[in-house]
This record gives sequence, structure tokens and C-alpha cells, in this order.
Amino acid sequence: MVTQNLARNTTRATQFAASRPILTVQCRKGRRARAGLTVHAFDGIKLEQNLLKSPVLLKAVNALSVFITKSPLNDWKKQWFVRRAGEYDREETQKKIQDYIDKNPVVMFSWTGCTFCQRAKALLNDLGASYTAVEMDERDDGMAIKAELGLMTNRTSVPNIFIRGKTYGGMNDGPGINSLHSKGELLPLLQQAGVL
Repeated sequence: MVTQNLARNTTRATQFAASRPILTVQCRKGRRARAGLTVHAFDGIKLEQNLLKSPVLLKAVNALSVFITKSPLNDWKKQWFVRRAGEYDREETQKKIQDYIDKNPVVMFSWTGCTFCQRAKALLNDLGASYTAVEMDERDDGMAIKAELGLMTNRTSVPNIFIRGKTYGGMNDGPGINSLHSKGELLPLLQQAGVL
């Protein structure tokens, strides 16, 4: 069984889960291992691209996200991001965020290595939509922006997508552009925003 000792047991974990590539886990020293859903990791979990196409998994991810957002854990997460951002000017950061939202019909606050961000961009690109992507991990004030977005929208995950000034969550949650697209609601929103 794969345990929290994954970083020390990368080879064994890879052999254990080679036949079940469910998750790619970024280990502490940059090594990668394949593992089952029971893996506990410290440095984040990235879902495989092909697995994200599973409607059952997408519903589970959305349900988990909604549960966390409504739990006391969400308040802790928001405060953790504020602490992680260090000292910054809250008013200036809020103004930057609001300027992006006001000046762009569709804006996505994103993290370049995030699978959900990549899928959201791919969906918008496939639809032919123009949008502004703010890559927070490439900016000096990225953590401050992420912290303030968490306080503004009550969600700390990325992507964080705004259409015509209203937040629509991420790829699969809040309600998420993928969910809206599957219901036939995304295209009309993008048309009203004038980005198609």
C-alpha cells in the first residue's frame, strides 16, 4: 500500500501502481510516481489528462470542492494563502484584480502547471473564445492575487474564471465552465460577452 512515505519510496510506489496510473504525484524532490487514489502527498496532486475526461471523476471532484468550500476548512485555506503571500498592499491588489475583471470580458486567473487551468484554456480555445489569462505563478504579486481572489470569491482553487464581471468558478466547480458547457449554457454567455 502506498503511504505518506511516497517521497522516500518512489521506486516501490511506481512499481506498485504501474498497472493503475490514476494520479501523478509530485514528490518533495521533484521525482514522480504513479499511485492510486489513496495516496497522501505533501506537494500537490495532479490528475492525469485522460482521467479528467471521466464524468464520474469530474462529479466527484466537483462534490469534493463544494464540500470543502462549505466547510470550516475553506476559511483556514483562505487565511493560509494570505499568510503565504506575505506582506502586500490589499487595496492595491484588489484594484489590480478588479481592473482585470472590468477591462476584460473573460478573464481567467490561472497557474501555468495546473491541469484544470490547462483544460479550461483548451475548452475556451476550442470554442474560439478570446480571453485574458493572468498567470499568477509568473508574477511577483501572484500569491497576493491568489490570496485576495480567495477572499473575494470564497474559493482558493484555480482557475478562477470571470465572464462579464461575474465569477463562474473554475473548470468543473463553482459551477465551472465545463459544467456550463455540458448544459449548453457556456456559448450563450461567451456570445453575450462578445468574445466569440
